[in-house]
Amino acid sequence: LDPETGMHIVSPYDIYFTQATIRSTFQDGRPMTETLRQLETSAIPIEAVPNIRVVWYKGRYWTLDNRRLWVFQRLKRPIKVILCHKDFV
Repeated sequence: LDPETGMHIVSPYDIYFTQATIRSTFQDGRPMTETLRQLETSAIPIEAVPNIRVVWYKGRYWTLDNRRLWVFQRLKRPIKVILCHKDFV
């Protein structure tokens, strides 16, 4: 838990997807691969991408933001997540 923000810091590999497949673009039409490239080259800061919302269910983190999780898994570094109550879903 990050004491400054109250957010959990988690490896993206410890978060499970909630969909079997995901579209390759975000809702605004930007390709996920372009966002990944921009993050890898520091063209955009990681703070420019909204934090992933997760729920804790059956002993695991489950994402509410599958496309962002896909990007963050490829960055291979811990991320801040917003823990939502499972009734939020």
